[in-house]
Amino acid sequence: ASAAPLVEALAGGDARAREEARLALAWLKEAALPALLDAVRVEDVRTRRVVVELLGGAGRSAPETIAPLVHALADEDAIVREQAAWSLYRPDAKEAIPALERALLDQVAKVRECAAHALACIGPENLDALNAAVSDEDAHVRAAVGEALAKRPADASAQLSRLLADSDPGVRASVARSLLYGGKRDSKGVRDALLRALEDTGMADRHRQAQA
Repeated sequence: ASAAPLVEALAGGDARAREEARLALAWLKEAALPALLDAVRVEDVRTRRVVVELLGGAGRSAPETIAPLVHALADEDAIVREQAAWSLYRPDAKEAIPALERALLDQVAKVRECAAHALACIGPENLDALNAAVSDEDAHVRAAVGEALAKRPADASAQLSRLLADSDPGVRASVARSLLYGGKRDSKGVRDALLRALEDTGMADRHRQAQA
């Protein structure tokens, strides 16, 4: 079955019909990709939201979906931008790194958070944007930034130590987990801050029990 009519149905007025079209497109998987790629720039925002979501599903392993998702990171709709960032949570999306770094400055915290998670998955290269995001006002964003910086602890020891002493306990615990289970604790400063955070969050005892 052709996917194009299903994409057109995403802009319809009937909510049930839109949901059925979304489910059918998800079921078609790779067969729906050509129609989805053609619809990334359509005017209807509801369609763009679903299309970008589906590109992160059916198109997760398709390299041709990366460029359209990068374009969607600059969409005027925050939900589209958020979904685009989440759909770029894939290790092969290195070409998306500059756009994801720009997304760390988005006005919407959820977009910034998803962009940081995506950078953590891809593997950060230039750390300047992530280093600046350590001071983000949103705790969830700071935690995601810590997850990304934990991939390069030797180059981000000061920032990681700062996050391990964050005022929010959730941030401290999240960054500690990223370092603890990521197995990269090269800097002595990071190791010391990690030990303090582990004791502070109660994770140290749980970790010792797990190792016993």
